[in-house]
Amino acid sequence: MQINTAKTTVTIILNSACYKPAVTNGTSIPTSFGITSLGRAGTNQDNWPMIRQSGFMVLESKTKGFVINRLNTLQINAITAAGNAVDGMMIYDTDQNCLKIYVEDSNNAANSKWKCFNKPGCPD
Repeated sequence: MQINTAKTTVTIILNSACYKPAVTNGTSIPTSFGITSLGRAGTNQDNWPMIRQSGFMVLESKTKGFVINRLNTLQINAITAAGNAVDGMMIYDTDQNCLKIYVEDSNNAANSKWKCFNKPGCPD
């Protein structure tokens, strides 16, 4: 009788996504600007977009999506080189196939950079 003594390593990677509940307390103000394809904007039509609290802008559709600016890496780098990148700016990089967000480091400008937003997480 022969006994197989080969070893196999199994690696289990757990999804460590972070999902925190939304902050719903504090002062909220009605949103005053919105684009809808549902034809219900205004105080006489469901009080939309004012019913959506604390937004700068509301987009609403049941058949359309939101498309962010799509640029290649060279075009994105030109925005940075021109000094026009600002903290929180979002662009879809068509070369790297990811949504990029510009993160500004106020303590060290050399650390400011575009980061691919492709993993869920909870920044603290």
